[in-house]
Amino acid sequence: MKNLMKKIMPLGLVLTLWASGAYSATPETEMQKMTGNLADSLADKVAFLNTLGMNDSTAAAKGFPFFSVGVSAGLGLLENPADNLNANLDSSVNTDAVPLDIAYLPLPYSPTIFARVGIPGVSKLDVAVKYGLPLDISAKGVSFQYATYGGEVRYSFLQQTFVIPGLSLAAGVDHSSGEISWEQASASYGSVAGTPITAAYKMNNEWSITSPYISAKTGINLLIFSVVAGVSAYFPMGDVTSTYSGTVNSVAASYKETGDLPSFRAKALAGLYWIPIPFFRLGFQYDYEFETSNMAVAFTTQFVF
Repeated sequence: MKNLMKKIMPLGLVLTLWASGAYSATPETEMQKMTGNLADSLADKVAFLNTLGMNDSTAAAKGFPFFSVGVSAGLGLLENPADNLNANLDSSVNTDAVPLDIAYLPLPYSPTIFARVGIPGVSKLDVAVKYGLPLDISAKGVSFQYATYGGEVRYSFLQQTFVIPGLSLAAGVDHSSGEISWEQASASYGSVAGTPITAAYKMNNEWSITSPYISAKTGINLLIFSVVAGVSAYFPMGDVTSTYSGTVNSVAASYKETGDLPSFRAKALAGLYWIPIPFFRLGFQYDYEFETSNMAVAFTTQFVF
């Protein structure tokens, strides 16, 4: 019995140390965990960009003949995409050097061309498509690439007029692919177990996301203005990865971690459009995601026939 206890006790001590992180925490493992935390945090935020671009000023429309075409451009504001970087890290690790640790990350989304047309012979039903012009920009050492497209089918219960609010339901799918990357010169990331952490690296964050969605929209024309509002629920699917390539304490290191996308998100939108002449609308839209506090503001010009 004594011999058995002598064998079990060291094993128990090892398991306890491993579970507490004291046994395995090193500068290398801490930087790898930070990379995984970044992938998870971005996955939690970037799916919102998928939903932007089709800023249609019509809350509903009659069936064929009906046609509209427009262009929107705007800025997505992602709530601190580095807010979870310290999860499960040693308390002495410091991630302040990561350039994404800000209250809101402003990202321009692709200038988007969208069009909608009624379906001949099918009353109150129309289809729409969007295509975002690819972006490739750099600012303050951070590079950003982005592209998107999507489409939907909409059923209009009420046509939007000066006295009757429009009302419609839609179902569709959005797809986007993108990349955020930066190079970090040698910087301090605190320490672990008394060993300082100095790292120099390139961080490359990529995603490819497809989001089926359903939405409801209402609106009304007020003299020379059109006011619209709506809600949308979407279900992101795809991949978000963060890749660290560089050194940790002057030793070469490379990590690739995958983030977990949320299974469901919901947002609200509101738009105000000016109608200076028949068939033409000019205005703004504001989007807000409930779970993350992500936001977007956009300018839209649209012809409606």
